[in-house]
Amino acid sequence: MRIGFFSDTYLPIAHGIENSMEWFRKDLESRGHQVTVFAPFYPGYKDENPNVIRFRSVRILLNRNVRLTFHTPKNSSTRISDIPLDIIHAHSTFSLGLLGRKIARAKNIPFVYTHHSNYFEYAKLFYPERVVMPWIAMKYTKWFCNRADGIVAPTLKMQHSLEGIGATKPITVIPTGLTYFPTYSPDARARIRKRLHITENAAVFICVGRLEQSKNIQYLLEAFKIAKQNTALKDAILIVVGQGPDRERLEKIASALPAGSVHFAGRVPNGELDAYYYAADVFSFASWITETQCIVIAEALSHALPVLVMKDELFEQAITHGENGFLAEKNNPADFAGYMVKLATEQGLRKKLSQNALQSSRQFAQNLQTDKLLAFYNKLSQAKQT
Repeated sequence: MRIGFFSDTYLPIAHGIENSMEWFRKDLESRGHQVTVFAPFYPGYKDENPNVIRFRSVRILLNRNVRLTFHTPKNSSTRISDIPLDIIHAHSTFSLGLLGRKIARAKNIPFVYTHHSNYFEYAKLFYPERVVMPWIAMKYTKWFCNRADGIVAPTLKMQHSLEGIGATKPITVIPTGLTYFPTYSPDARARIRKRLHITENAAVFICVGRLEQSKNIQYLLEAFKIAKQNTALKDAILIVVGQGPDRERLEKIASALPAGSVHFAGRVPNGELDAYYYAADVFSFASWITETQCIVIAEALSHALPVLVMKDELFEQAITHGENGFLAEKNNPADFAGYMVKLATEQGLRKKLSQNALQSSRQFAQNLQTDKLLAFYNKLSQAKQT
């Protein structure tokens, strides 16, 4: 099958959308399918993959990653209409997503859209005093979804959200998968703990994610501060892995906790991230409003870490309360802190949850998700032919 991925964001950025695209692309190609990626041009970046077509783009915000893409290939000799495609899969709703839809209609081939980002929830978060911005985001999302032949939702919550705003086209739930399952390394655990001056007996919580307002790390720090009031957690440590614009503010908040209680590790290379997971005992995550996927939750489970998150439909697919983690009440830092204390002090419970976490992570294997995607492609292709 000849597949076209269209996205307004791609490598060298390596966040959730880009990782999802790459993992699906590589697995599809390993099965003999041809995937061509249509993406913005980023100055100074050179693709190793020859099947990437870059489009002229300009930066529209201070963040260089946010670009306005034009429908003009960087290589002027490239004629998009001449590229043979059997199906087009958009990963964004903007310039290149619209181009993908246009080409799909011209070629009379299926047009699929994955709803990676909940734009109207972001609008509510960042423009709380403005009714118009969330309304526009919701209406545009609905409009775009209903011009696809099929929609991929990363979670059941996202499917329900799209149906709730009026998306009527077929929706299938396909999470981004795990490309590998690591092997536990006690040496890696000891190395990171030594580097961060953490004793072996100290309970360590870890959070992995971009340091920005939407990730709700301030809430996590508030809950950890409450948990630290329990003398049994006097040596407990919270490791925050990730970088972002909110780091300075979060470090100021963390300074109110006992010295050395919170360690900001910054951006950790992929090859080293496993070691940080192994240095921890519990994965804690307070974000839920704008989340659309469970990638980081699945990663934590695959490292045999019990997971502590908010009680939300998004996480109920992956976390069974009391079996592989806990679901804390929303907007209740004391409840979140209570589970932190429970997980830190009850080693037998933590061991049981750890074993169940590893087992439950198998459902996220990338090959299983690619199977679902191909089945959806074939279903839409057959419908197009009738």
